[in-house]
Amino acid sequence: MHDRIVVPRKALQTKELTPQTCIVLSFLAQSSTCLADNRELGEALALDRTRISRVIQALSDKGYIGVEYNRAMRGMSHSRMIRLTPKAKELFA
Repeated sequence: MHDRIVVPRKALQTKELTPQTCIVLSFLAQSSTCLADNRELGEALALDRTRISRVIQALSDKGYIGVEYNRAMRGMSHSRMIRLTPKAKELFA
């Protein structure tokens, strides 16, 4: 996990994103894919698992991230991979 999160002004000025969703999106943007579960993301960002779940769903619904579920990943029964979409990558260009 990273020690610092940089939120681009362009992301903060996007009306459909809240400051909290900008922070989560910026955290996710620090790597090409994210395999962390809600607990891990929550610990890294000081948010509870329920809030992380809602933010991930909102970012997915708005087209900023793609979420792929795969039973075979990481040897877990259920796991997911989160990737930024071109819409999100544009905010960080």
